[in-house]
Amino acid sequence: MTILLQKTSLDVRLPLYQQLRDLFTQKIQLGVWSDSHAIPSELELAQEYEVSPGTVRKAIESLVSDGLLTRKQGSGTFVRRASFGNALFRFFRHTDEIGNVLEPHSKIHSIDLDEASPTEIQKLKLRSDSEGLANQPLKVIRLKRVRQVSAEPLVYEEISVCAKRFERLLTTAPTVFGDLLYPLYDTLCRVRVQSANETVSFALASPSVSKYLHAKKDSPIAVIERLAFDINAHPVEWRISYGLASKFNYSVELK
Repeated sequence: MTILLQKTSLDVRLPLYQQLRDLFTQKIQLGVWSDSHAIPSELELAQEYEVSPGTVRKAIESLVSDGLLTRKQGSGTFVRRASFGNALFRFFRHTDEIGNVLEPHSKIHSIDLDEASPTEIQKLKLRSDSEGLANQPLKVIRLKRVRQVSAEPLVYEEISVCAKRFERLLTTAPTVFGDLLYPLYDTLCRVRVQSANETVSFALASPSVSKYLHAKKDSPIAVIERLAFDINAHPVEWRISYGLASKFNYSVELK
């Protein structure tokens, strides 16, 4: 066991490469390693932590395999940023008169702090003991936003996140949010979204959904539910996106 690793809070019962992997994961999570610069070389890390280059390589390869790091030929190894912020628009596309795909822009309609519903508690795995809120209601921040092209709404979204982890969103002006939320989560709240699961279903628009989509009540809509996870595979965001079924498109090539 190296002296440097003994001074950390890592589980010393784990194999050495696993301890390094957990330490490197912490560096990614805290932003010490970012996607703007290559991480130190394996030799530099081996010297810093007083381990063999092979042990470092095994830890790095584990993170590459899990999608947390990526190797770029001739440039080094970098933190991999999830790039599915606009994945929703593989289902909903808006084109101009000659068929060019137009990128939608986001407009935040509300940011509210409220008591978590039973569904939000279950989806986000909120617990009073882990949040330091024993015997107090668990809180979430709810965002409502519309993804639109010009003044035409394309998708309406309802988003829930843990109030404790994302409290800085409450003091951030809606104009700062931009079109993608995940980079903001990373820079502002130190929460890096690493993966997400989506399910698609169809329903009839409620009055509130109809209002945001400028559609008639009970219009057929596509409903896309996404649960996003952080670097430790803990759910951090639950969102439901609504779009008119008439604008929904799904295609897949089967071989």
